[in-house]
Amino acid sequence: MMNKIKTFLVALIGTLLLSTPAYAGAVVPIIIGGIIGGGAAALGLVAGSIFTAAAIGAAVGAVVGFLGGDLLGGFFDVPDYNVTQNAQAENDGILINKVGTLEHIPVIYGKRKVGGPIVFLTTGGERNKYLYMAVVLCEGEIDGVERVYIDDIAEDDERFKGRKQIDVFTGADNQSASSLLKESGKFTDDHRLRGVAYLACRFEWRKIENQEDADNNPFSSIPKIQAIVRGKKTASAATAGSVSYENETGLSYSTNPADHLLDYLRNPRYGKELSNDRINFPSFATARAKYAQTVNYAQGGSGPMITSNAVIDTARSLLDNTKLFLANMRSGMPYVQGKFKLKVHDTGHDTDAQNTTPNVQFAVTRDHIIGGIKLQGNGTREHFNQVKITYIDPENEWKTNEVIYPELNSATDQTYLAEDNGRRLSKDFAFNHITQRNIAGDLAHIILTQSRKRKSVAFTATAELHEMEVGDIISITYDLLGFSAVNYRINTLKINNDYTINITATEHTPADYVFQNTEIKYASTTQKKYVGGLIPGKYYYWDGSEWQEGVPPPPNGNEPTLPATPVLTSNELKINSVTIRGTKTG
Repeated sequence: MMNKIKTFLVALIGTLLLSTPAYAGAVVPIIIGGIIGGGAAALGLVAGSIFTAAAIGAAVGAVVGFLGGDLLGGFFDVPDYNVTQNAQAENDGILINKVGTLEHIPVIYGKRKVGGPIVFLTTGGERNKYLYMAVVLCEGEIDGVERVYIDDIAEDDERFKGRKQIDVFTGADNQSASSLLKESGKFTDDHRLRGVAYLACRFEWRKIENQEDADNNPFSSIPKIQAIVRGKKTASAATAGSVSYENETGLSYSTNPADHLLDYLRNPRYGKELSNDRINFPSFATARAKYAQTVNYAQGGSGPMITSNAVIDTARSLLDNTKLFLANMRSGMPYVQGKFKLKVHDTGHDTDAQNTTPNVQFAVTRDHIIGGIKLQGNGTREHFNQVKITYIDPENEWKTNEVIYPELNSATDQTYLAEDNGRRLSKDFAFNHITQRNIAGDLAHIILTQSRKRKSVAFTATAELHEMEVGDIISITYDLLGFSAVNYRINTLKINNDYTINITATEHTPADYVFQNTEIKYASTTQKKYVGGLIPGKYYYWDGSEWQEGVPPPPNGNEPTLPATPVLTSNELKINSVTIRGTKTG
């Protein structure tokens, strides 16, 4: 059980000096004190563990629920969109560097920008001019690191030339210790951090003797380090399952959520460690193909129907993380005949998620219904006329952004408001695995549309329906309610002792799941920082190469109209006082 969670305990040995290392005295090294999982030996560390029984108990408690049983009671049958977290707070935590706390190592699937805990920090060289750091990114083995940022500036910026060296370790199980960090004399061959992706960094401080030295100094304190990571290499759900998890070959980078969930369910270190005989692999292969179907994006171009770029918090329970996976991929995972089966909530066609002719698994008539049907409409609590989805936006510096459906005052918005007697019924959702605005917009449309058609039925059926599964599409013909081959999706199914079957189902309209995201409000992906105070009423922003003049808009206003050519160059503009104001439209 202990290998279900891997945790770093960062021990501060002595006093950590946060001033500039050069000429300020040595910074005592931080070393990793212990690890739950393979133990200190798993990382090649020699430091003794200082975990307490309470700390271990708290870590083990995080997995209670999923480890204690197989969750046969329908925990994963349908996607629960209400399990999503506070997107902004969670993403902010992902982007920071932490020092000196008990930190769980995340798992990155797909591509994300992250910070990470600093697990080694010391100075060295003549007069302590070098600062050495090890920044843990995530579980390995990852595909690689696309770019590193130092204090929010790309590492290849001219200001860092000759002042830094950063080596990437992808977290292979056989990786060696960093030769760069060994220069410090405090990082040894035993510190291999096997199975952990991390950055080995060395920064050089130079003595400041004049104003020019000060102007050219890129560092003022311990740098903040972030990286865009191409995450965990996984087996493809299209071909996996013929061998055990540890013997899978051809692992590669993927943004397909079926690959990610399958890896998480099978992984023995941070996942559930399900054996192959507990997984319906063909269902994962089918879902994978559906997620990868090419659709047209309203904001231009085309791409997969659903992608996933996720940072998995291993401090959460396996149960909660699995539910988050399923919500972000709008899928259920019922337990059928001893195996978990992945089912996309889509049009209902067996293989084509955009085909509006569903495969009806059973035509239910009055002959199959015992004692009548209970019909229930939807109350206002889960009935919406506006849905806002928060997602992670790579075009917004990997911060949160949002989409709203329908767009305010659009024809659809006015229709829905009129149907609801002018009462605004809105709901906010957060999907931290989604990084594509069009996919977020499509999901907003599906959630809202389904909320307005959430007509459900409950009935007891004869044993003829015993082969039905949660997620199956059935048609119901029942003249007492005016039903004539009306499609419903099964939500729950229970076989009774007398072989009758209790079924609940929700009305299913295939066209609601066809990818579309029109009449959706997309927030601006541009955030400009304005500086002012030099000339009253004049404000400027840096466009990446030149200073541009503009009038900062009021909160929630539109972006200002800006001149096509630069007003001032960076050398011409001298800022005496600064006002920074971030703006976002929408």
